[in-house]
This record gives sequence, C-alpha cells and structure tokens, in this order.
Amino acid sequence: MNTHKGTLLIVDDTPANLKLLFSSLDTDDFTIRFARNGGDALKQVALAKPDLILLDVMMPEIDGFETCSRLKANEETRDIPVIFMSALTDTVDKVKGFEVGAVDYITKPIQQEEMLARITAHLTLINQQKLLKKQQTELEQNNLELQQQNEELEAFAHTVAHDLKNPLNAINGYMDLFMEDFASDLDAEGLKVLQKVEQSGWKMVNIIDSLLLLASSRRRQCGYGTAEYGRDSFSGTKPLELHD
Repeated sequence: MNTHKGTLLIVDDTPANLKLLFSSLDTDDFTIRFARNGGDALKQVALAKPDLILLDVMMPEIDGFETCSRLKANEETRDIPVIFMSALTDTVDKVKGFEVGAVDYITKPIQQEEMLARITAHLTLINQQKLLKKQQTELEQNNLELQQQNEELEAFAHTVAHDLKNPLNAINGYMDLFMEDFASDLDAEGLKVLQKVEQSGWKMVNIIDSLLLLASSRRRQCGYGTAEYGRDSFSGTKPLELHD
C-alpha cells in the first residue's frame, strides 16, 4: 500500500535544526529535502517542486520573508504552501508572514505533534484542491465534447431536413398540377384521397421548415451563419384544410 504523504523542502541555516526536523518527520512517509538558505531553496524549487515548504524566517542574505515573496511572485511556484518556522513570536512578524503568502506560522521551539498536524492539514487541503481542479478540467472537457456532438447532430439534421424538403416540394407541386388538370375527372372518393395526400405532403414540408428554423437558430448561436428557407418552385400553392 502506498502511504507516501508528499515531498517536503525544509529550509533552515542551522544544521542542528535540520537534523531535528528530519528525525521528527522521517518516520511519517514524507520525502524530505533540505536547503541551507533562501537562495539554495529557490534553486531547488526551480528544479523540482515540493508539495510543501517549511521555511525558517531568520537566515543570512535572503531571509524567509523574501524567499517566500519570490516564490509567490513566480507563477510556477506560487501555489506551493509555505509554513514559516521562527522564534519570532511578535504578532507583527506573524502578520508579515501571512502577508508575503505563507499558509501557516509555527513558533519555535516546535512541538512535533503540532507540526505534523499542520503539515498534514495543508497537504490534505492542497490535494483536495488539485483533485477539484482535475475534476473541473474533466467536466469542461466533457461539456466541450458534448457541445461538439450536439453541433454535429444539428448540422446533420439540417442537411437531412433540407435534402428531404426539395423532393417533397416537387411532389407537392406535381400534385397541385394534377389536381388542376384532372380533379374534374375524379369521383368524390378519389378526389378526397388526393386531397389528403396533398395535405399530408404540405404538413411534412411544414414540419421540415420548423426543423430547419430550429437548426438555423442554433447554428446562428454557434456562429455558423444563417440559411434561407421557404418553398421552392411550388411555394405559391397552399395546403388544403380538410376536416374528416
């Protein structure tokens, strides 16, 4: 079973502190790396990002506050949680630590149980944030794929409806001509049948027009342009309204 909890970078200029922190954390399934000063910490983070940084405040050259500020100013490292470790207990120092971007502040001497609890809490939080971001990315990708599928379906429906409409218009037109030329030769029953056929044809055209109008509206929303609809060469003929 994989019990690895994360990679910690411990930054402290005092070797005894590094040794003590290592002995406190070595049994808790962490991968531990060390840096003796702020400059070394920045170089290590640039090469391989840890999951969390334990950062001493009072160090020569680049102190902890400046080191944290530089980490937070870099887009590649700003999301790494930083916990300050310091003997400075004044409120102003703690406030400054949070102002430069730290997520927590532990005062020395450090209590092992407290340190472990804080580290675990922040690692759990960052892992949950990563999981949430991953799920959001997957959801956005699924929505994009669904949108593309809907657009393809609408385009297909538009093409099919348009292809069906042309022969239907031709059939209806010939029916109109037939009615004009031969209606007088039919008996009442034959005339009624032809009228129903003609009416059904125009109903189908109206249904297709509605489908085309819907597809046109959706395509305009997606930026595909517009389409013109209407009856073709026989558009002047109106369907008969019959009642059974």
